[in-house]
Amino acid sequence: SRLRYLTIEVNGNDLEGMGIEPGPIYTLILSRLTDAMIDGRATTRKKQLKLAQKLHKDLSSHEDASE
Repeated sequence: SRLRYLTIEVNGNDLEGMGIEPGPIYTLILSRLTDAMIDGRATTRKKQLKLAQKLHKDLSSHEDASE
């Protein structure tokens, strides 16, 4: 299957470099980036980094609202 060879170009080091604190949020962001890449919405590193920032903002604001 072609999906076996697809990998996202963003990793935990990139997320940490963006100022995102290491933790379970990494799994959520990287999983959603993988889904976006498979769906064709984030096929380049640049698009993946932009989406990672958006996901972090969205997930962080959601966490703040639940506290």
